[in-house]
Amino acid sequence: MAPEQDERGPQPAPRYIEVVHTMPGRVRFRLSWLHDARRPEEVTRLADDLSHVPGMREVEIRPYTGTVLCVHDPERLSHGAILAEIVRLTGVDTTIRLGERPPARELRPGTGPGVVAREVARFFRHLDDKVLTATDGKLDMGTLATFGFLGAGALNVALRRQASAPPWFNLAWWGVRTFMLFEADAVADPDGD
Repeated sequence: MAPEQDERGPQPAPRYIEVVHTMPGRVRFRLSWLHDARRPEEVTRLADDLSHVPGMREVEIRPYTGTVLCVHDPERLSHGAILAEIVRLTGVDTTIRLGERPPARELRPGTGPGVVAREVARFFRHLDDKVLTATDGKLDMGTLATFGFLGAGALNVALRRQASAPPWFNLAWWGVRTFMLFEADAVADPDGD
């Protein structure tokens, strides 16, 4: 999906640090930009720098979910001190506490997804994060859905002993999705600018 655009060009998603989970000696953060696979050096540098903080016992960064898990000595290091260190190391000072909403990308009036679309996307993003975490980054929701549909189709053919043609609305939807996938550049910029 192409980023939102205006006269200034593409607008990147806002960078923020979200506190996801806390308990004594353990805190997990989500860094909104870490899931970008084009930044492996940033992930490595952040893990190295955090691991050298006095009182830090373990740092685990999962780029595919954008999470940073810090296991620490609660007598020597507080969650707030770890957050302050992440802010210092990344230069990102927007922090989201447990239960708060992340900042929205600035959109021109009448552009971008609606409220329901954002909530559905947020739900599936969290679900996808859980699947990625549970499978150590080997599977995501898209892959599971693909294998699920393939398995259901194979089971249907095996039970009925014949392959039936899909209904017209499935064919129409697949046609639109195929067009959108292969012509993503034209869809993102219909005027060719």
